[in-house]
Amino acid sequence: MELLSLKELDYYQKYNDNKIFHLRPKAIQAMMDSLKRELNIPDSRNIVFHSFRNSALKASSSLEEAARQLGHSNLNTTRDSYDNDKKDYSSMPSMRMHNKIPDDVFQSLSKEELISLILNDEAGTIMRMKLKANEIVKQKGV
Repeated sequence: MELLSLKELDYYQKYNDNKIFHLRPKAIQAMMDSLKRELNIPDSRNIVFHSFRNSALKASSSLEEAARQLGHSNLNTTRDSYDNDKKDYSSMPSMRMHNKIPDDVFQSLSKEELISLILNDEAGTIMRMKLKANEIVKQKGV
């Protein structure tokens, strides 16, 4: 509701489009470039505005929540992306075939090393781990 009150300012009287924000493509590109720098995303990755929007999908715990986050009115639109994104390719035989790393490798790391490993992973992975960690904390009643 506070955002809607912005439209009452004198600045907005020159617009008849009912928009709150009037951003030019150059401003959006500058924002994207800044986000990519801050997240250490190399220029070689083809990250666009929609890529960040899709992070809502990865952080969602249900199809309905993902649809709301993404603004999809049709659940099938969300389902196509959601189902694809939730597939666990790591357990497929082709991925395990060359996996010679022992399952207990994490036991060899200190708490600080594990935290560093987690925090230096991809933003989507970090968000999923934070959501799961938050669930564990809630269950413990901390």
